[in-house]
Amino acid sequence: MKLRDRLIGHRQPGPFLVLRLVRPMNEAWLMADAAGFAQHFGVLPARIPAAPEERPRPKADLLRGCQSARRRAVRADLVRPDGAPGPWYVQGLNTFAREAWDVDRARERSPSLDRAIARLEAMRRGLG
Repeated sequence: MKLRDRLIGHRQPGPFLVLRLVRPMNEAWLMADAAGFAQHFGVLPARIPAAPEERPRPKADLLRGCQSARRRAVRADLVRPDGAPGPWYVQGLNTFAREAWDVDRARERSPSLDRAIARLEAMRRGLG
């Protein structure tokens, strides 16, 4: 049984119900803005996957990239020595998303983000 069917059943959803199931973690959407990510975290652009959504473990890719960041604070705060998320991991990603992430650049490299935004834009047009 598909997850969508388990969540909303076989009912026909209303016109304003949008159910988006994001398979790769939100880290893929954040890394899709490779230029912004590289600049904000001090990571070499070559360390950022070209197609982060297609990677099996985007979070692991993000952590590996941050382990090699030029800024010591990024390495210490975002990634533990064993490669696990560091004490400021969530705060660091939230700050990037709020202050530096460029959604337009990201949607160029993220098909699922582009589809989600297009659907939201269509809903907004439908409300007006």
